[in-house]
Amino acid sequence: MVKKIALFAVAATLAAAASAAPKKAAASAAQGTLAAGEYTAHVAMLACSECSKNVEKVLNGTKGIESAKVDSDKSMVTFKVKAGAHVKVAELQKKLKASADDMGMGADYRLSKISSLAKAAS
Repeated sequence: MVKKIALFAVAATLAAAASAAPKKAAASAAQGTLAAGEYTAHVAMLACSECSKNVEKVLNGTKGIESAKVDSDKSMVTFKVKAGAHVKVAELQKKLKASADDMGMGADYRLSKISSLAKAAS
């Protein structure tokens, strides 16, 4: 009985560690540097129709970003990092915060849930 309990405890610990690993990887990627590729991200708060334009303007004006498009209905942005470029997420967040602060009205352009749209090799 003691062996079964110990085995269950080990299995539960391993399962918890396995589920936490992808979350840690995603969190560190979201705080690090984005390499060339296409990404999506959630925008915290788009207060008005101008907010989408402001987010696009900031992203499209950032060195290394090829293009950006905001879907204001979903509060999502899709953007491409140019080949050979690397974009620091912290710098991107800093520019977006400054733009949101200028806008006021409760706007919050912070990005979260940054995900790569990398396609699987065919």
